[in-house]
Amino acid sequence: MSTGPGCAPPSPAARGSGTPAACGSPPWWSTATASYDGRATAGENWEERTGLAHGVRLADGTFGSLTAEDGAPLGSPHEPYGLRYLSLVALPDGRQRLYYEATRQDGAHDLRTELF
Repeated sequence: MSTGPGCAPPSPAARGSGTPAACGSPPWWSTATASYDGRATAGENWEERTGLAHGVRLADGTFGSLTAEDGAPLGSPHEPYGLRYLSLVALPDGRQRLYYEATRQDGAHDLRTELF
């Protein structure tokens, strides 16, 4: 995964758990939003949904506990609702580019990107 200012590389994690990407926000990295594999079972391996969690930076520069958002994980609007592999890249001009994979209407998967 490419990263830029305000983003950290994926954390080492066992399959089906962990934090694929985490990004902070001004003031410099005082808060973080992380995406994680939100699937309910190993049977959802090909159609993972993505959960979001939030945390704050501690005085020693590390992040403490992350708290998952309430509600269901994020997913594609198309069955079976796969949304995975989120990567957020901070660009030199201050904008950010999000890359992700999502289920299409026909059930196949697309790699997508959004600029904001």
